[in-house]
Amino acid sequence: MASKSSFKITWQEWVFVAVMTILAILFTNKYWLLLLAKFNPAVGFLIYYIVVYASLVLMSYGGLIVFGVKIKNPIQILGSGMILFAFFMIFNWSSEYVKLVGADRALWNNSEDGLIFYLWSLLIHPTSGNLWLLWFLAFPLTIFIITLIGVWLVHRKPNLN
Repeated sequence: MASKSSFKITWQEWVFVAVMTILAILFTNKYWLLLLAKFNPAVGFLIYYIVVYASLVLMSYGGLIVFGVKIKNPIQILGSGMILFAFFMIFNWSSEYVKLVGADRALWNNSEDGLIFYLWSLLIHPTSGNLWLLWFLAFPLTIFIITLIGVWLVHRKPNLN
């Protein structure tokens, strides 16, 4: 007989969900994206990674734990950032190279945010009047839900009885 699993989440996990949601609000809104689009790729990259590094530092000082590893020093943050850098080099598809080879639709179609925005826009057709609603649904709300489910799944123990 399988035991019922209750959804239990620690206050630190709630803080992590809240931080991810706040980061989504700050760094996916059109004003931030338009500002970032004004810079050349080198400056934009530098700003992007300063934001990523600062976010990791703040989460580590807040005692947030990712995959059971507590970040304890700047070297670990740098290492985590380098791993993220390599991962996004493979899966981000947003370089000039992608455009030059004629695959520029991959910039928005084959990304996480592209998929989520597309799915929400199937329900609500994008217009200038409702773009704020689509932004809210696709970014802060969806990131809140995905992060919350992810935290739950990370801590859920399989029952092999």
